[in-house]
Amino acid sequence: MNRIGNVDYHVHYFIDKCAQEEMTLSNIEKTAFQLGLKEICVLKHYCDHLPNGKDEFITWYRIKPNEFDYFVNDITTYQSKYDIRILSGVETELLDDKGTINIPKDKVDLIDFIALSCHWLLNMEVLPMDLFYYPNASFYENEGERKEAQEAINHWIAKVKKTDTATIIKSYVNAYVKAIEGNNKIKTLSHMYDGLFPLDLYHIPVDELSKTDLIDVMTPLFEICAEKKVLWELLSTPVKRPFILQAAKEHGVKFCASSDSHMIANGWGNLVDHYQSEAYIDSLELPKGIIK
Repeated sequence: MNRIGNVDYHVHYFIDKCAQEEMTLSNIEKTAFQLGLKEICVLKHYCDHLPNGKDEFITWYRIKPNEFDYFVNDITTYQSKYDIRILSGVETELLDDKGTINIPKDKVDLIDFIALSCHWLLNMEVLPMDLFYYPNASFYENEGERKEAQEAINHWIAKVKKTDTATIIKSYVNAYVKAIEGNNKIKTLSHMYDGLFPLDLYHIPVDELSKTDLIDVMTPLFEICAEKKVLWELLSTPVKRPFILQAAKEHGVKFCASSDSHMIANGWGNLVDHYQSEAYIDSLELPKGIIK
């Protein structure tokens, strides 16, 4: 059975606060069948640590062990009604330049694979993470909080300007390489865009580097993804620097489509929009892959 182009490895589970209650295994599978998908992965967020050391950071939350246990039991005992291959996974974060990920190994052993994300900027020796606000102050509705956030963002930007941009990007890339080398269950890189989105978000002046220099500094990530068969996930949102994706393709990287679905059909990130992401990958003539 040819599954390429008929897979979605980023479907959120209802128990997470980011997902709607309708995202149960039975509803997910029924929709996947209607879409013609042959293989899906249902993901549970797993955050063992947050940058501010608290139980909540912006829109992310520390894992509740009982919720993870519930997810594992539900998905491992679920009986497919449509003969779709359903994998269990976690979406978890890259934390630092040592390649540390946000889930302990004993929990990794309970699921099929890891979708590795970079929801906030990782902590790097060359640029320690201390911006404990969302990097855009307009995110906050309260005027006082917006002002406080903007002050923190201004402090962060001043620190960024004192740090060599190429060194930051190299550290960021090497962190991904170390994580992939150290965790054989990392199978996809979630919502990767052109690979530099988290740096853009955190005001790193990425485009100070030429296209050639950016490709050179990103090449170790391309190589490890190709070697370990880690898929580069794309949404339907156009990326800022498509030339990076073409360079990844030349190094043997394979891609996979997802709508990063938190709901079945309504609003942003819904499962029924899956094939918009497939179409975007096709428009760039990028090769697709599957988890093996």
